[in-house]
Amino acid sequence: SYIVNTIRSSAASVTIPTQGPLVPNDPAFTQLYSKFRGQGPRVKALMEQIEDRSDKNSEYLQVMQDCYTCYCYQRQTLVLPSINNEIDRLYKLHSADYCTFIRTSCMVLIRICEDEYSLYHCFFSRSDLILQGLLESLSSTLYDYFRPMLIQNVQGFELLADICSVLKNDVIEDQVDAKGECLEAFGLLAIQMLEDAQ
Repeated sequence: SYIVNTIRSSAASVTIPTQGPLVPNDPAFTQLYSKFRGQGPRVKALMEQIEDRSDKNSEYLQVMQDCYTCYCYQRQTLVLPSINNEIDRLYKLHSADYCTFIRTSCMVLIRICEDEYSLYHCFFSRSDLILQGLLESLSSTLYDYFRPMLIQNVQGFELLADICSVLKNDVIEDQVDAKGECLEAFGLLAIQMLEDAQ
């Protein structure tokens, strides 16, 4: 379909370097979003018609689901390697300061989840569980570092209390609770990390 082909061609036109920090004003970071955002209005106009008709027609429902699936697959394929590289870079950079690693990594993922949520809504009017799956997948990279770090390296109640404070106050209360739906998937990860640290 036109929409699926547009999404795929937008993804194919993005070239992301494998090195360097993933920061909002960096050209590589901007490219992750600008190539897609430019296609959003044309696709959204068509998607709104498909979404409206999907309640009454199973073929439109299938097309809608195919478009959602294609979009999220393309975004995950593009963004996940950059997130993996960035979390790895931050882990090495802050290997002696776990609280800074957690705080910084969470802020990077919060920004990415907000941007991905916003970009998704440039294409689609309805939220879908597949969007939450995408955001959970992108966020889970941090957990892959956090859990082993917690088990192998974190010793002492004071450090655990500091980690819990960062997660509860700086991440969950100040960010997740304040920003609502766009951080719902990331919030589940943050709560799991807090529970593990407690």
